[in-house]
Amino acid sequence: MRMRRTSLTSATPRAFRWAETWCAPPTSRPPSFLVRAIKDPIDANLDRIQIVKGWLGAEGVSREKIFNVAWSGERALSSDGRLDAVGDTVDRRAATYTNDIGAPELSAVWTDPEFDPAVRAFYYARVIQIPTPRHSLVDGTTTTQPEFSFWFEDIGWNLENQGAIPDIEVDIAPHDYAAGRDPQLDRAISEALRLLEANPVTIPNLENKPSRAVPKLPPRAN
Repeated sequence: MRMRRTSLTSATPRAFRWAETWCAPPTSRPPSFLVRAIKDPIDANLDRIQIVKGWLGAEGVSREKIFNVAWSGERALSSDGRLDAVGDTVDRRAATYTNDIGAPELSAVWTDPEFDPAVRAFYYARVIQIPTPRHSLVDGTTTTQPEFSFWFEDIGWNLENQGAIPDIEVDIAPHDYAAGRDPQLDRAISEALRLLEANPVTIPNLENKPSRAVPKLPPRAN
């Protein structure tokens, strides 16, 4: 449907799941983790590394808690473990950003300060970048600008996320959607039937198919 309207460009940090592990069988020693992250050379700087701890509570409900374990700049954790935002360099008119904040690399060793040997838990680390531009749409979805291009000998230059260019373009109008109609599916079915009529299925003559029987061996010489 081509009736979406874009709002002002907004910024959002991107998070990447880093690793996951289950803790060892119950022991009195809390687990320690060495975490390290390096940014892509042509991507945004890093804001922080977080470790997410999950466990099953006494009432049978799954629980999770986020720990900030490494971060850029001179920020300090608050008494409840919170960390101030890294900042924002996004130009909302040009949809660009700069790497004037954040860090290209983060690392830390973290030990669970709330470890309970009687409770089995899992942990995973995630890395969060500094805010980068995105375009928010009125339906709650977003679009992003292509960041990478590529070249192949047979197709030449192209951009990421372009996808396949359709041979036949069919729009779904709002009144079609409201009425439960799908013009794209209808056109696809009609095109399939047309192609079948123009190129009918050819059924082979099964009487002439090759024999797969084991050939007879020649007689043995005495």
